[in-house]
Amino acid sequence: MRAAVRDIFDAYAKQDFGRVAARIDDDIQWVIYGPRQVFPFTGPRAGKRAVLDALAMIAKDYMIESHIPKIMVVDGDRAAVLSEVIVRQRTSNRALNFRIANFLRLRNGKIVEFEEFVDTFDVTEQALGRWINLN
Repeated sequence: MRAAVRDIFDAYAKQDFGRVAARIDDDIQWVIYGPRQVFPFTGPRAGKRAVLDALAMIAKDYMIESHIPKIMVVDGDRAAVLSEVIVRQRTSNRALNFRIANFLRLRNGKIVEFEEFVDTFDVTEQALGRWINLN
């Protein structure tokens, strides 16, 4: 199980989307939490095709510069991974630096459940290139 999780994150960091796709179950339940107005790839996705579409949206808008798992906990068929990430926004050339927490469940070496959390306020400000006025 640990080897499968490492392979998934290694493939994603190297932008080897064929290898990533091979690790996604046809019946996957997937969600990235975040504001869809800023990050249209966020929100729930059901099924491999929908997840691959979301990954294509991410790749269209952002280039991965660094995606390093810092903490990985694997227990049975479940894993939790905290990663340090740097991506470059293609439209502005702005670098976004943040941490991501991922929670996965695998079956037969493929992801069947995936949830991703990030400090959305921080990463939204970085993506927009300005502070968000709360007044």
